Amino acid sequence: MHGAANKSLKILIQTVETNPKLLSTVLPRLIGGYGTYNFDKVTKTKAVERLLGMVDHENATAAITALVEPALIVQGYISLFYCLRGHY
Repeated sequence: MHGAANKSLKILIQTVETNPKLLSTVLPRLIGGYGTYNFDKVTKTKAVERLLGMVDHENATAAITALVEPALIVQGYISLFYCLRGHY
């Protein structure tokens, strides 16, 4: 990755370390939507790995959702996922 991108990613990780509530916002952006599920491999970083190391009892559900949701979208089971979570 380019130096500026590496620095931005480092600051992003430090911000989540300071405020773990942000994990539920940051993680889905890196591995879902416009990100890529294999972000660490593509960028040759350990950003997602480090972020997952910050999972605690308050943000565990959001982290699991961020990991599972892209796979469910690919498989076409997103409606089932939301139904099981109680969101119709």
